[in-house]
Amino acid sequence: MSSHNPWPDFWIPQPELHLTKKQLQHFETLEETFVASASGASIPFQTTQPQEKWAFLHWLSQRQPVLFHGSTHGNIECFEPRAPFDRSADDFSKQTAVYASSDALWAMFYAVLDRSIPVRFLNGALQFQQEDGWSRMHYFFSVDSLDEVAATRNPWHSGTVYILPAKGFEQQPPYTLQSHTVLEPHWASLAPVKPLAHITIEPEDFPLLHLVRTHQSEVIDQWAKLEPDGFPWLDSQGNAQTLPIHPSKN
Repeated sequence: MSSHNPWPDFWIPQPELHLTKKQLQHFETLEETFVASASGASIPFQTTQPQEKWAFLHWLSQRQPVLFHGSTHGNIECFEPRAPFDRSADDFSKQTAVYASSDALWAMFYAVLDRSIPVRFLNGALQFQQEDGWSRMHYFFSVDSLDEVAATRNPWHSGTVYILPAKGFEQQPPYTLQSHTVLEPHWASLAPVKPLAHITIEPEDFPLLHLVRTHQSEVIDQWAKLEPDGFPWLDSQGNAQTLPIHPSKN
């Protein structure tokens, strides 16, 4: 456990962001040219800096009420409400809805993970409640290390982050996770949503790619049955827990 925070260290804090005057001017131009027009156009973002696309999207979220949706599809003109395939225990995540994130980095994970490969994954983004308010955003990302199909291919590829208007969306209420009150940047709209703009994301644009963990889905499935609220089913040191051995009934 961290000596400064009451939550486990395997929750990755959001990277710090320091923008230059030149970057801010560039971001303002992109916002005025592509986002304000709400045409759904692709933003021609040219950069050699790995974190700059995330920096732009994060900066944009602080400027106006927008949300993000990461996808492997780059030509979506309108998002229609759909019933998700979701293993979460909460009802919010099971609505027939359009889902989006107020945190760009979380959406980027969904953009760069190649889900045409049937690889199982765990992920989360949340803030922890503190005495003085909510903490900075924290993340957890993990892919199945033993998936036979994924093992033969790189599960990362280029994708798209869509910028959506926040109007009409509702945020998932806070809930308790392992004795902590947490808030996810998870939003849902029951009505169709047209994107304001979108941007192509490469794996190297995702700042936490090198911190994605691995797990064995068969073990996680068993833990999920034993402790439904135990996500991500690690010990306090961030190691996989050994499944309990039950004595034979014979």
